[in-house]
Amino acid sequence: MNRNTHFAKGGAGKAPQDRVIGSQAFGALARMVLVTAKEEGSNQRVMARAKSNIAPDDGGVAYSLELATIVGGIEATHAVWAGAIEGTAREILGDVEHDDSEGGGERQE
Repeated sequence: MNRNTHFAKGGAGKAPQDRVIGSQAFGALARMVLVTAKEEGSNQRVMARAKSNIAPDDGGVAYSLELATIVGGIEATHAVWAGAIEGTAREILGDVEHDDSEGGGERQE
């Protein structure tokens, strides 16, 4: 099963699998749940494993999306991989998300 969805608003800091919009069965049924987030004010993005029962369930990768011109002058988007990231999905997402409900939107170091 391949399912794309979004996170519920105001869920920053909660378990990534619990933030998926729709039935909790979407995350519970899947063998692996991958989550992505974009850092505000930056082109930096992250992808992390929120759940996996067929591989390790932590870690992720940093990447950005860039335009490239391919044969025929067609512009296409491609991922530029920036390397592996250690940590849980919650930690990885927490590094790029800003929770506007706490501290006026500024991140705490």
